[in-house]
Amino acid sequence: MTREDVKELKKALSKTFPNAKSTHLYEAIAVGFGCATYAGLLAAIAGTSARKTQLPDALDAAKFEQRLLQLEKTLPHQPTNEGEKP
Repeated sequence: MTREDVKELKKALSKTFPNAKSTHLYEAIAVGFGCATYAGLLAAIAGTSARKTQLPDALDAAKFEQRLLQLEKTLPHQPTNEGEKP
């Protein structure tokens, strides 16, 4: 995986989650690949991670969506109910 691969994945996911902040998508992608932060994902890609993280071959969609939900408070592709309190 390269930084360019991550950029392309973020671009594709932004079509599914058009209202999500770019930084939130990157952070959620990182968690989906088993890293705590986007910076950690970049370090793993560069091979500079202290623990030499082996990245999985595929994004864990459940972890990605869970983290995006935490960051966005509601998944951007799902409408909220009128009058619903956050």
